[in-house]
Amino acid sequence: MLYFIVIYVALVVTGFICFLISNKRKKEERKYYEASEKIINEDLLKYSLRNPYIWGSNSKLPSSRRLMLGVKISNGKNKKSMVFDPEKIVYIGHSDYNHIVIYNMRVSERHCCIFSKDNRVWLSDLSMKKGVIIKRNGKKSIISGGKTALLRDGDVVYIDNVKLKIKIFVFDINHK
Repeated sequence: MLYFIVIYVALVVTGFICFLISNKRKKEERKYYEASEKIINEDLLKYSLRNPYIWGSNSKLPSSRRLMLGVKISNGKNKKSMVFDPEKIVYIGHSDYNHIVIYNMRVSERHCCIFSKDNRVWLSDLSMKKGVIIKRNGKKSIISGGKTALLRDGDVVYIDNVKLKIKIFVFDINHK
């Protein structure tokens, strides 16, 4: 009888832990989607303020469905999550004019950038010397000397002692 009670308690605890993990992932996903919605809404607002029919511009209506980039940044002590539109180049470095600022003098002023091309997300090393490490499926590769590498969802990028966990997803404001 005691054996069945122990198994029952273990199953309940395991189910509760699975529920907590699932709930945490859903919360994180919801934050990414809310940030993506803000980015797209800002682009649509900017477009409407520059109405091409009034001002004679030939600008294209921003798409409501886009490839988006979520980045979880951690340096051991601090953690932060950010969402970007990779169609607008995301710069990373130690200067304040970068989108992701890493306050470390071993990191170049403009160390690397992340951008999209042909509906894929790429990372390009701009430091020419120090490089960037990309970890994918347990394998590490070093990108340096101005080279470019394809990023995939789940990749981890290391810039000195800072870890960037990459989340690539498609967001459509019309199908939330």
